[in-house]
Amino acid sequence: MKVKAVVPMLLCAGLALVSPARADMPVSASLMPGVGIQVGGSFGKDFGSSFYLGSEGEVHWNHDWATGVQLGYFFGHTDGQELKREFKNLQITPYVKRYFGITDSWHGYATAGAGVYFVNYDDDAAVPDVDDSTKRYFGYAAGLGIFKTLAKNWEIGVDLRLHRIFRQDFVLTTFTPSAVIKVEL
Repeated sequence: MKVKAVVPMLLCAGLALVSPARADMPVSASLMPGVGIQVGGSFGKDFGSSFYLGSEGEVHWNHDWATGVQLGYFFGHTDGQELKREFKNLQITPYVKRYFGITDSWHGYATAGAGVYFVNYDDDAAVPDVDDSTKRYFGYAAGLGIFKTLAKNWEIGVDLRLHRIFRQDFVLTTFTPSAVIKVEL
C-alpha cells in the first residue's frame, strides 16, 4: 500500500469510528506517525524496523476513562537480504484507556486492547516464491503515553505501545514509539 492511500484511509476511519458517540460525551481523533521496532518473537532478531502510521478514534466516558479503536499500518519489516523476506501489517485494535493528570497541562495514560492484525508476507528467497500472502491473526497491544495540552481541543504527545501478534507456530513482538497529534471533536 502506498503512503498516499494509507493516510486518508486512516484519517477517515479514525473520524468515522467516533461519530456514533452521544452528544454529551466528548470524542477525539488522533494521528500517530512513528516506527515499529521488532523486539522479540519468532522473527525479532531477523527483521528491521518499519515506518508506522496509526490513527485513533475514542469516546471519553468521563474524565478518567475512554474506549476507542486504533488503526495502524506497518509499512514493511525486511530482513535486509538481496532476496528479501518482508512483512507488513494492518492492525484494527479496540482498546480501553485510563487517563491521569500530571500537571495542569501535562497528562498521561495507560492503554490496552486486543484485535485483528492482517499480516502480508513476501519471501523472495522461497522456492516457489511466496508473494503477497495475507493472513489474519489475533494480537494485543498495551502501552503508555504522555501528552501536553496546547490549546482548547488540541494536544501533542508521545505514545509507546507493545504489539504482540501470535499464532500456533510463531509470534511477532513489535515496540511502537510514535508521536501523537490529537484533536477533540
